[in-house]
This record gives sequence, structure tokens and C-alpha cells, in this order.
Amino acid sequence: MRNLFFLASIGILTSGCSEKMFQPPPPDFLEWIAPNSSIVDVKKKLLECGMPEPSGKSRAYQQLDRNAQVSISLCMVHAGFRDKDEYPLCKYEKDRVLPVCASGAEIPTPDIHRRLNSEYCKTSTNYQYCKLNARHPDACDLENYNNPRPECLP
Repeated sequence: MRNLFFLASIGILTSGCSEKMFQPPPPDFLEWIAPNSSIVDVKKKLLECGMPEPSGKSRAYQQLDRNAQVSISLCMVHAGFRDKDEYPLCKYEKDRVLPVCASGAEIPTPDIHRRLNSEYCKTSTNYQYCKLNARHPDACDLENYNNPRPECLP
């Protein structure tokens, strides 16, 4: 019995050494690919499709309803990108009832103004906006606004 417990303990402890075990999921911008596109291109397109921020880890994205999340994914697909996992959008029963999956539904198209006016880009390119809207206004540093994130440049 002690040997079995010892072997089970060793198995559990060493399973964490595996490359993919216990790892957080990658950010969303690493899940989308298209020919000749860089990570910055993917981030730009995600923001243009309505993603609150490119990683998909923000509270704002988590609070979007399923219809809005699938809408962003469909926008990415129509923009020429594909999900590495090849998740079959609008194929599962829970997604087929979404308005964006209905026949003839309007799929949003990427919009540069949506990206440049997003909360994500405004906070990283406008000091006053950051001071007024950031969760931690102390983190707004004047020097950062001279070098905004590349995905927030026109």
C-alpha cells in the first residue's frame, strides 16, 4: 500500500515537469494565423474585430456574451485568419442558436477606427485618458506615450 502511494505521488509530482501540463492557455493573439502575418498584424485585426484587448485575458473580454465572442472569431475568419485549434464556429448546438450564427446574420468587418478608439489603445496612447480611466492611474507613465504599442499605431 505504501509503495502504491509512493508511486502515485511520484507520478503526480513529475507530471508537472511535462511541457504542457499545468500551463495557462496561450494568449488569443497566438491562436490566430494567416499567411504572411506577424503577431502585430494579428493583434491589430483582433482589435479591429472588436476584441477589448488582444490577449483575451481581460475582464472586459470575459464579460462579453457568447454571441459577441463568436462574432469576433467570425470577423477574424472573414478577414483571412484561422484559429490554430480550428474550432468549428456555429457548428455546436450551443452556438447554432446565437444570432450571429443565424442564416444571413451580419458578420462584423475589421474597422481601423474600432482599433484606434478602443479602450486598450486609448489607455496606452493618451496620458490624460489613462489617468482618468485606468484601474491603476499610478501606472500611467508619461514616457510610455512617446512609444505606444505597435498595434495601436495607425
